[in-house]
Amino acid sequence: MKWGSPNLFILFLVIPVIAVFLRHCWKSRISALSTFGNPVLVNKLIDSIDRSKQIGKQVIIVVALFFLILSLVRPQFGIKTRQIKRTGQDIIIALDLSESMLAEDFTPNRLEKAKQEIKSFIKLLEGDRIGLVVFSGEAQVLCPLTLDYGAATLFLEEVDTKWLPTPGTNLSEAIEVASRCFVEEEQKFKNLILITDGEGHEGDPVSVAEKVAQNGVTIYAIGIGKPDGVPIPTTDQSGHKSYKKDSKGEIVTTRLDMDTLQKISSKTGGRWHQATGGQLELKDIYEEIREEEDKDLESSITTIYDDRFQIPLLIGLVLLLIEPCMSDRKRLLKSAMEPNDAEKTA
Repeated sequence: MKWGSPNLFILFLVIPVIAVFLRHCWKSRISALSTFGNPVLVNKLIDSIDRSKQIGKQVIIVVALFFLILSLVRPQFGIKTRQIKRTGQDIIIALDLSESMLAEDFTPNRLEKAKQEIKSFIKLLEGDRIGLVVFSGEAQVLCPLTLDYGAATLFLEEVDTKWLPTPGTNLSEAIEVASRCFVEEEQKFKNLILITDGEGHEGDPVSVAEKVAQNGVTIYAIGIGKPDGVPIPTTDQSGHKSYKKDSKGEIVTTRLDMDTLQKISSKTGGRWHQATGGQLELKDIYEEIREEEDKDLESSITTIYDDRFQIPLLIGLVLLLIEPCMSDRKRLLKSAMEPNDAEKTA
């Protein structure tokens, strides 16, 4: 047997308090009658009450309370076993944390826009495993593949452009690190979503994409930004906002590299999307992924106990219904009634 709400066992401490209260009410009642009532009438009233029946009614109330509290604790028994299976896809999201993601061509900036989209995407998942990789000049696994969507969201909320020490946008390493998060033996169910402005200068991401495609990885890319150059805001220690400048003192601009993202996606059989003001790109990608065959992600046998609170609840309610129907008066003896009958006849 198990208990569904064992923390409510503390309510049983109320029972002795109620018992003492009922006894106190009886004594107070007698005391009040003796103080304010006619002594002869009071004695007749008291004599007509069967104290044992009165105690019996109080016991029924206490027992009924016991069963009602027992129903709240929710006794559970009757074991059942159920096999639970989860099916879905493995999805890694690689998020760009380079300084260019602070550009404000999206509100409030590219990075916050991307994080909002990812949070909305996680809410769409139905049994799929999600993992997070972050990258700038280097890449790092933020959250390995998991079914715990809440944990993935918490990890995501913590990151910013200062999370990784190496500046830049290394798409090649991001793809390599993310691909290692998948089960190596499988040749499908591997989906990598790149969210970046695509403006990278390290390695050859297209060649790396071709390599991981041979291991069954499909890359979907979301280009966040605009093809026209926009400045990158910076904030000094005093909170003063300015824009990033190069060694010549000229303002540095960042552009969306659509060509690279298109090539990376096409080499792996995926598609690329340009981010818009809405949050539809990841939704569209998820619909594409869901069209593919799912794999078994988890299979377990769970022991289930049936709730049986109905039994003590029924007993408690029946006792409460019985109590007011019970009389606490003494039964008149037949011999005591006979003289009165004789007087009426006379």
